[in-house]
Amino acid sequence: MSKHLIRVLNLGKRSFDDVLRTQEVLRQRVIAQNSISHQRSLFPFTNDVGGDGYPGEPENFLILVEHWPVYTAGLRDKAFSQEDANKLKALGAEVYRTNRGGLATFHGPGQLVAYPILNLKAMGFGLKEYVARLEHTLVQTCAAVGVSAKTTDETGVWVDDRKIGSIGVNAKRYVTLHGVALNCSVDLSWFDHITPCGLEGVEMTSLSKETGEEINVSETERHFLSSFSKVFETSPSSVSDYVPAAIADAKNTPMNARVF
Repeated sequence: MSKHLIRVLNLGKRSFDDVLRTQEVLRQRVIAQNSISHQRSLFPFTNDVGGDGYPGEPENFLILVEHWPVYTAGLRDKAFSQEDANKLKALGAEVYRTNRGGLATFHGPGQLVAYPILNLKAMGFGLKEYVARLEHTLVQTCAAVGVSAKTTDETGVWVDDRKIGSIGVNAKRYVTLHGVALNCSVDLSWFDHITPCGLEGVEMTSLSKETGEEINVSETERHFLSSFSKVFETSPSSVSDYVPAAIADAKNTPMNARVF
């Protein structure tokens, strides 16, 4: 089975708003390319093959990043008030309401966040299958460092009854936005100030806590990329040279989120 090319952008540590804008820039690029690919399908004799040898296939992207402390709420989090946001900001974190699915969560140093920007139509599956594959990717990533994780009826990934990985996504014209967060060595006390993912009494955990060893983001990225490539049948291509241009474009792109 042929693999889909995916361009990997490792952004290091960046603020949430910078990366959200970068996602929007890349998604618009994928949507535009999807439109071009559709036109090519109507006129198949153009014989246009991309520079990477993937005829007529829109690009897909995968952003890997650590955020500075930030709390985000999803579309369904109606109870997340300005008063709540003010209390969280007093802790030293930024606070945003976004257009992803899911409820409140935290992102910060020591947590691997991955934002796949995929053309689901070209990949050949829908949103439900997409989320299932994200969960499977996280389970395999955990297994690579010796942590036995699982899925449940609740979205995300768990170690027994402790949550280690969260998922919140959005799709527009078959192209995804937002993604997954896997706790590596993050300070878990940040989660004490919210109801993570709207689950009362849930205990958050991390790879470091479960193994008793320091599992950093850099080490976890390698396992995540390997698992993602297998589960999504993709071939990763590094595009570090594209990062400055994408971020420069992002500075002039409206952010699809409300800042508290």
